[in-house]
Amino acid sequence: MRSPNRQAMDRISLPAEPEALDELVDYVQTLSAMGGLTRTRAHWLRLAAEELIVNIITHGHRDRPGEVELTGGVEPGRVWLRLVDSAPPFDPTAYEAVPDLERPLGEREPGGLGVYLARTVADQIRYEYVSGRNQTTIIMNRV
Repeated sequence: MRSPNRQAMDRISLPAEPEALDELVDYVQTLSAMGGLTRTRAHWLRLAAEELIVNIITHGHRDRPGEVELTGGVEPGRVWLRLVDSAPPFDPTAYEAVPDLERPLGEREPGGLGVYLARTVADQIRYEYVSGRNQTTIIMNRV
């Protein structure tokens, strides 16, 4: 039996394509409201999720067909969102590139900000590679 202090949203599968981002946004907004996140923290969860999903679509699936499963839940003190995909293994928690934000924009190489932004705004990101699938969990504290 599920604890009354814990709630989970139904798992959904989205095609790994940019057009599916609207469904991701709807899912994250529902999860944020269910978890009572402040407007700012809900925005941060959305930003982290969007950046990681775009990374999965662009770099993981390389614009080839694929799916991303979303599962979310609310626990005492936090909201979590899990992204599961079958792209090649990629651990965003081990990604070390930090963009040189001091350089003028015109001198920077494009890309590299998505994972950095996700890691900056989320309270925690966890990663596992299980049975040939990436499982990335974004955790936002309900502060």
